[in-house]
Amino acid sequence: MLVGVAVREGQRWLDSRSVLLTWVGDWGLWREHEREPRASVDTVTARVQQSSWAQDLWADFQRAITDMALKLRVDAWSCSLELCTRTLEADGTVRLHGHAFLKKEASKMTVRNPRMLVWRSSMPNKREQLAGIRNRNSGSWSAMYYLQCAKVGLVFSAGNKQPFVDYPVNGSWIFTLAQAGKML
Repeated sequence: MLVGVAVREGQRWLDSRSVLLTWVGDWGLWREHEREPRASVDTVTARVQQSSWAQDLWADFQRAITDMALKLRVDAWSCSLELCTRTLEADGTVRLHGHAFLKKEASKMTVRNPRMLVWRSSMPNKREQLAGIRNRNSGSWSAMYYLQCAKVGLVFSAGNKQPFVDYPVNGSWIFTLAQAGKML
């Protein structure tokens, strides 16, 4: 069941050049998997990648994100399905969550009704790039890279731009992810 989202008349739920969206829901629970509190994240990630459940989920998620990117006329997008490492480490539960990064170069994305961003009855959590903050050359590419780099627990990733080739990658992003234990 979808939780209601209150948006006042004339108000915009999203009004930004870039946004990082995160979906979490019961759709992400791998119910066929036996809990393995002692299994490594890499082992579980590999098992999830091979499962038809995750591959079907990924195909559906990718289709939803590319549809959103077309509707919002974005210039750059990336998406990923990731293992929730905290849940796995806490009690052995395998749960996936989805991320999408959307970016427009020349104008802002405007979404008045966030229901267009619902996927599998899940309303995304959003992190917009703050208005007025200017990042020299990098813009908000760090969020794009966050979804495309080789992170611990990354199950699947895709995008229409390639790191280091189509957009710059700042070395500090890599060190920050490594320090946080998200990248080896």
